[in-house]
Amino acid sequence: MRDLSSNQIVFESRAVHDGVWSDTLNVLSAMLDAALRGFPQPAPGTHRINVEIPR
Repeated sequence: MRDLSSNQIVFESRAVHDGVWSDTLNVLSAMLDAALRGFPQPAPGTHRINVEIPR
């Protein structure tokens, strides 16, 4: 995300799915949840976040 007035990056995140689920809508929702964890001040560095998807 960028600050509209200065165009500087104010939040950057990435999420990767490495599970066996193929239910795209549920997987994308879980990935968005993981990517935004800690917003707007996440802890520095790389973290592994497991998000349980209900069956």
